[in-house]
Amino acid sequence: MNKQNKTLLIILVVLLAVYFGNEFMASDNRNFRDTLVALDTAVVDKIELYPQANEQQLITLRRQGDGWQLQAGNLTDDADISLVKGMLNELADMRPQRLVATSREQWAAHEVADSLGTRVKVYSGEKLLADFVVGKFNFQPATRSMSTSVRLAEDEDVYTVEGFLSSTFNRKAADLRDKTFIEFDNSQLQQLTFTYPADSGFVLSKNAAGWLVDIDPADSSAVVSYLSSIRHMRFNTFADRAPAGQPAYQLQISRQNLPDFTLSAYADSSGYVYHSTLNPDAYFKSSNDREIKRLFVPRSKFVHK
Repeated sequence: MNKQNKTLLIILVVLLAVYFGNEFMASDNRNFRDTLVALDTAVVDKIELYPQANEQQLITLRRQGDGWQLQAGNLTDDADISLVKGMLNELADMRPQRLVATSREQWAAHEVADSLGTRVKVYSGEKLLADFVVGKFNFQPATRSMSTSVRLAEDEDVYTVEGFLSSTFNRKAADLRDKTFIEFDNSQLQQLTFTYPADSGFVLSKNAAGWLVDIDPADSSAVVSYLSSIRHMRFNTFADRAPAGQPAYQLQISRQNLPDFTLSAYADSSGYVYHSTLNPDAYFKSSNDREIKRLFVPRSKFVHK
């Protein structure tokens, strides 16, 4: 075979490789979904979760006015709005990156089998809008990219989706509860009443001239620093039950044109149990006195030095 024929043969082989490669890719792309889930989240009013972290026990999230309510077994409580918003953001547009499995035999490797993954059902009224299983989290150190394996419930194919979806949907019931303890706007405050043992409490109030501690002018910088340190306060650990007896410390906060709310701390054998009337169904616990020192400060903190 002369040199010219060899060149023509090589060109022919390359063209055939390109042709069959394109045919293969076209065949593969015919089965590739552009979108796994894409919803108008404004119409979503119920999310059912069967999280692997919760042993696939049902957790139901229902829209209630401007908020969401959680139900899991005998537990009914307000849901953490920020976590629900995270779910809704994922549901708005969930696009696949790659098709990584095409048969049931491969589900376990990607943790999207019913016993390994987190099943998610999304509703508007009684209409099922989406039904999928969130599986294995994948991290690529070289590109520092994150993805999660996802399978539509009625499909055998498994895709990867950008992001840490297992962190969003695979949670215990307690993780999804509202953990708010304190939330206020400094400009709305009128009075803080501290009730302590042995009548050692005091009142911090605001008038046109500024803040007072009882009837004396308060150190305004100390007041601002204190309020900034407590105005957004959350707990991570819930108490198993409501405490008995009277609180050891109490703080009532009065706001302009808004209801008062009360913060209470109860001493028990393992530390303190905390309660806020802003989140009346929840009791929180702490094994140390860090929150006591942060919340229930002495009168001297606000006195001019």
